[in-house]
Amino acid sequence: MNKKNKKRAFITSIIMLLISAIVLTSSTFAWFVMGDKAAINEMDIKLYSSEGIQISANATDPSWRQMLTLDNLFDTEEADDPVLDAYAGNRNMLPEYIIPASSSFNSFGDYGYPNFYRASVEGDGSTSVAKVVEAYDAADEAGIVAFDIFIKTSVAQTIDFSTTEIKEIVGESGESLDPLTAIRYAFVPMGNTAIGTAAATCQQLQNASASKVTIAEADSLARSKDSAAAGNATGHQTTAPLNGASATTADMKNVILSTDTAAPQGKVYWSDDATKTFDLDAGITKIRVYIWAEGNDIDCRDSIASSELSVAFKFAVAGA
Repeated sequence: MNKKNKKRAFITSIIMLLISAIVLTSSTFAWFVMGDKAAINEMDIKLYSSEGIQISANATDPSWRQMLTLDNLFDTEEADDPVLDAYAGNRNMLPEYIIPASSSFNSFGDYGYPNFYRASVEGDGSTSVAKVVEAYDAADEAGIVAFDIFIKTSVAQTIDFSTTEIKEIVGESGESLDPLTAIRYAFVPMGNTAIGTAAATCQQLQNASASKVTIAEADSLARSKDSAAAGNATGHQTTAPLNGASATTADMKNVILSTDTAAPQGKVYWSDDATKTFDLDAGITKIRVYIWAEGNDIDCRDSIASSELSVAFKFAVAGA
């Protein structure tokens, strides 16, 4: 699918992630076994900021706004206002397919980006784990949504994102397919610099800090239908993401990653937390945003397939 066709398909009034055909053949929740990919057919990302903070996709002086769209983040050649486009050389990823992946955000690869991993089952029943490549031209292979934003504030602020909306859009049948139960998102600070710093310098910030990562689960209380049928009770998801340090281990037969996982770094929020925040230093902060289906989630099963999500990130100054 070329960029022009994507643009035509994606422009709607809300963000829509059409997730279809995530097929999980394992009877355990440890790692999904992907038989098919999850198609994203329509998506129109919008990010909103309140008074006191401004956001940008490229950190140039004319680009600071209080709203960004999908075109700004992913379509640098065809967006209506190039001033607002993502910077040249960005590694933002809008894949044609979402592929369940995992990260504990405690290991970092090229460009300082946190490592994500994906598992697949070999013919002999063993499980092979491979690192996801993060690059604009490898978005479809990566299967995760990722993009850089820049947030500017004249004073240190605590940013509240608890009004961020991630909702399931129920089809004509009215049947819920529980997509939110395996969906996660994260904000990864890549560095901070003073207001007035050249945009090119801001764009090259890549000093990620595991302790400052913020992770949230879209629906941490409900269980997917397949997960509930397997006897998993409603409650917070306690299984940890894959540990990058052990992710090079291949041929893990009937893998259950209880011994190969690490607790996620930074802050972790559940969907029922009334307040969800991260801290910003004064100046310009580069943040990499991720949306993915967590493959090591107890709910990452057949019943989340063929689902459509609406997502809108909203940033506000805490207490304002």
